[in-house]
Amino acid sequence: MAAIWVAVVSVDGRNVSDALIRFAQQENISHVVFGQPVRSRWDILLRGSVLNRFLSEVRDVTVQVVPMHKPLQRKG
Repeated sequence: MAAIWVAVVSVDGRNVSDALIRFAQQENISHVVFGQPVRSRWDILLRGSVLNRFLSEVRDVTVQVVPMHKPLQRKG
């Protein structure tokens, strides 16, 4: 069985996309996991997407996307 090394990091920067792209390139990252909230196509077009920008800029990286849903609110 192959060993898997995992690290959770925090990066600083004025622009989230730029900071993630820079870190991935500097550290030769091979696998990234993104949480992707549910957003409308209009929202993505108007505000942009960190994930889409990352995918367009970084090559040779496995990207795994985990959907994030809003928690259900209980009535009552």
